[in-house]
Amino acid sequence: MKARPRCNLKDVGCRAGVTAATASLALRGDPRIPPVTRKKVQQAAKALGYLPDPVLSALIARRDEGRVRRVYANLAALVDERWFAEGGKPRWMEICLGAMERTCTQLGYHLEVISIQRDLSPSSHPDRILQARGIRGVALLAPIDDDLEIRIDWERYAAVTFGNPLLGRRLNRVGTDAYAAMQMVCEKVGEREYRRIGWVNQHGAERRHRFGWLGALGAEHLRAESKLQVLRPYLPQVAERESFLRWVEKQRPDCVLTSLPHVYDWLIAAGYRIPKDLGFVLLSRRTGEYPHITGTSSHLEVAGAALIEQLHAQLLRGEIGFPEVSKEILIYPRWVEGRTLRAAKSARGRS
Repeated sequence: MKARPRCNLKDVGCRAGVTAATASLALRGDPRIPPVTRKKVQQAAKALGYLPDPVLSALIARRDEGRVRRVYANLAALVDERWFAEGGKPRWMEICLGAMERTCTQLGYHLEVISIQRDLSPSSHPDRILQARGIRGVALLAPIDDDLEIRIDWERYAAVTFGNPLLGRRLNRVGTDAYAAMQMVCEKVGEREYRRIGWVNQHGAERRHRFGWLGALGAEHLRAESKLQVLRPYLPQVAERESFLRWVEKQRPDCVLTSLPHVYDWLIAAGYRIPKDLGFVLLSRRTGEYPHITGTSSHLEVAGAALIEQLHAQLLRGEIGFPEVSKEILIYPRWVEGRTLRAAKSARGRS
């Protein structure tokens, strides 16, 4: 039996009474196409049994690889201005935004950086601000905590978040694998013959990471061949210097692990010599901002590119608003060598 010829976009457009280009945009959920037209095109595609050609899509992607495309849509990076309290844009954000801008240029988008507090919060109609700038997709960059009101209609945009998952908002997410980061730390401190490790964090931050750090520590505690003793963690709602130092005196860790950079300053001010008296490891996307501190950090360039690639894929598929099932891209962390851990035994033997 002779196979029926494959249906294409021109066929879909003819049945719906539009051009092939309009049919293509409509099937991708482009907001420039009226909802009535989009629905008519979708019905035509379903009636004809239209399916995108993956081989053709791959050829087009290969053809356009490395080509700077004309801008056909705007995306927004929504930033939490509380990060600027220490003076200017933090280094991690600059790196992430730089990667986002480069990827936007490659894919044919323009990136707008929008402050939630300065640009959106004062407005009674924040969606009008985004619409006036032609924003079709938004990337929310690592809010400091959950105490952040973002009064936009998420159902208007393709959306993805970077960093901690937002409680109560089922957005697609790009982030560092917290569980893998703690596993990496346990391996590294074990190699350097630390034995009593103590975890320091705030309960809210731990909850936003879905207890991934604690989960990895629990697994280490249960691992039969582990030589590490996992101490009772310091996990208050708000970390305070005096109560933290009392915890150090009581638990007597030989290595402190934390996601809070200022814990290092507390130890130094209290007279601890690092790494002579205590080892110190920071698990944070900000680790690279402190060259003397050892720890894990995010691959920020990879994360920034992944955010835009995810938004691009959602726009191509017409995925607007909250997904029925949210997806996550977890990026393996990187190790940052500083001066807050003693050298591994093999390295000490060579010196």
